[in-house]
Amino acid sequence: MKKYDLVQLVTRSDTVGGVHNHIIDLVLYTNSKNLNTLILVGDSTEKKFLRKLKSLKIDFKIIKNLKVKVDFKYDLKALLELIFVLKKVQPKIICIHSSKSGILGRIAGFILKIPTIFTIHGWSFSIKTNIFIRIFYFLIEYFLQFISEDIITDSFNDKQLAKKVGFKISRITAIPNCSAFPDQPSKKVKNNTNDRISFLTIARLDYQKDYESLFLGLSQLTKDLNWQLVYVGDGILSSKAKKLAKDLSIDHKVKFVGFQIDLQKFYQDADVYILSSNWEGLPITLLDSMNFSLPIVTTNIGGCSDVVSHGFNGYLVPIKSPQHIKLFLQHLSENKSLRYEFGTNSKLLYKKLFNKKLFNKKTFEVYQKYLIRN
Repeated sequence: MKKYDLVQLVTRSDTVGGVHNHIIDLVLYTNSKNLNTLILVGDSTEKKFLRKLKSLKIDFKIIKNLKVKVDFKYDLKALLELIFVLKKVQPKIICIHSSKSGILGRIAGFILKIPTIFTIHGWSFSIKTNIFIRIFYFLIEYFLQFISEDIITDSFNDKQLAKKVGFKISRITAIPNCSAFPDQPSKKVKNNTNDRISFLTIARLDYQKDYESLFLGLSQLTKDLNWQLVYVGDGILSSKAKKLAKDLSIDHKVKFVGFQIDLQKFYQDADVYILSSNWEGLPITLLDSMNFSLPIVTTNIGGCSDVVSHGFNGYLVPIKSPQHIKLFLQHLSENKSLRYEFGTNSKLLYKKLFNKKLFNKKTFEVYQKYLIRN
């Protein structure tokens, strides 16, 4: 089996989300530095991530027993499979993403004495769920930090949370994500030819995303407002989401377009980007929206407050608050000059703090410490 300098490890292959685009950006950059990189990823029936990797000619290998759901039988098999593959490819470092991979990958690296760098895309113990599950994940993350050479958080908020709960902060580097797109020209005028306000959401329809609050908020907009929501994404809750839109009598205004690979036209045609979610790290769709000069309305969770300055380039809303979503969408819809002002500010913040060049440079600096050592 071919030897690799770097391994990127992630659990899910059934979708192409922010984490996957984050990994792709890093692989393209490290490959450009003549560092051979292999992606190790769990299997799935839909294989959307695998198809994208094939189209980009990025090397990958499936870890067949690596599943999203906790199953100790499969998890043990996945650990043994990981150890076997890592022994063969002999990477200098293992770069790990997502909670399940974060556990198994760091254990495998510790056993094989290969340095591991774990990137946090939102702490697992910060998810609003059963308190015992949160304590369980906190204890795992707390003890596993001691076998991680480095931990990268994709938002400053997550680094501050780690400090607050007693993590060893010297091991943690905050490196904000970047947009998946090249730098876009500033948006001067809307592309839409009519007066309809176009809202955009790009998100999986699953338990992480709070489409219920979004739809409830939209249903409360004044009847005379001419709007449309374009919802890009699919998932296990697609049928429930469509039913809720129909029950709220907004189904004629919500356009479900399913999973899409090419997202540029959706950003270009949008007036306002909306993210309604239950937990996040630092969402790449928010950074894409800034890159495309869009005002943003987002739930105030995870690293969203790193991206949106309330009243400057968008609005932060409390979790599960349809009334705030309605309030801010109504306000932006009725104020074209404010949408332009917020969109301009989004672009300014993006250029200053979240550009791709800065992201690649800072991440590579962390990697290089261990590449040189090995």
